[in-house]
Amino acid sequence: MNLSTITQQWIDQNPMRNTIRTMRKTGIHQWGFVIYRATYGDDDLWDRYLAALKENIRENLQRNKCHDLLDQYAHWEVVCMEAGGNGKTDVRRLFAAWCAEQTDRFAEQPSLTPPRFTHCLYVNEECLSTLEAHEEARLKRKVPGLGPPLPPLVAVVIDGGYSPPSRGWGLASRQEFPPVEGCSDKYVGWEYYNVVYIPLLYDKLHNQRLDDEPDYVRPPAIAPLGNLSMEERS
Repeated sequence: MNLSTITQQWIDQNPMRNTIRTMRKTGIHQWGFVIYRATYGDDDLWDRYLAALKENIRENLQRNKCHDLLDQYAHWEVVCMEAGGNGKTDVRRLFAAWCAEQTDRFAEQPSLTPPRFTHCLYVNEECLSTLEAHEEARLKRKVPGLGPPLPPLVAVVIDGGYSPPSRGWGLASRQEFPPVEGCSDKYVGWEYYNVVYIPLLYDKLHNQRLDDEPDYVRPPAIAPLGNLSMEERS
């Protein structure tokens, strides 16, 4: 199965239809986010995290009956960040520079720009710490893919186009929330995300925004379900 052999009816009925249509229209036969790694010192732990991330994504594709097509086109480019950086601010700067080298091809049809060039993943030590409980629960499963939900393996999804709102105009009428990294607006430009749902997020971002209501889950809650929190884990 490949992009040239599937039927339009098959595409229209698939949960990953936006991703498939865009690959066909653009001729860019890749999907998946760039991953910015901000973890240092334990390459084995990182390799296990990345392997677990990819396994979660494969399971999601299988559940949605599109693994045979989309697994071959998945591409998760990893960029290692230097120690001592400024976290998500540095990620956006690096991601913007990377996108500037890639996206001239969408200048005439910006609506075809895939989420690969508008959003990215960020993995720091906090995200890496979610691996142990996830691995242990997976090992206890008698049948792969079956059983109660696993503790989430978490990554940060970053909106590459986000900039903090002006702190002047309209401030009095803006609802404030508990500060997250100094931001008290509802939308902070990123989410913690359970990686098993990353394929469906990628597909959604073709025609929706990360902060679209009611889907946006404000940190420290873990999207997309929002029933668990990174604070509760610690």
